[in-house]
Amino acid sequence: MRKGNDFIITTTDSIPGYRIESYLDTIIIPAIGAAGILRDKIAAITDFSGGRSSAYQKSFNNILESGMKDLQRIARTKGANAVIGLKIESTNISEGRSILSFLLYGTAVVVQPA
Repeated sequence: MRKGNDFIITTTDSIPGYRIESYLDTIIIPAIGAAGILRDKIAAITDFSGGRSSAYQKSFNNILESGMKDLQRIARTKGANAVIGLKIESTNISEGRSILSFLLYGTAVVVQPA
């Protein structure tokens, strides 16, 4: 569960200690970005030698974080103070380059402490 700024985002269908007062809408956010040519070159070395590519991780975390901010912003415009049932799907949408697409979706709800 992610909680901050009076807004809750969770992968579950309920939030312990809260009751759902209303279900508002399904929110779907596409978040697409590229790591960049330099990061692709560095990652190729990492692929060859083994290990994790911190350059890719940082880029993809930034893309995902941007998507989460958009999810919260859109949900707030609908009157929500939480998103439940968050799902995140990802795919590489390019051959030979690192263009990654995240699809974030969940249900915007209004919750109150139980």
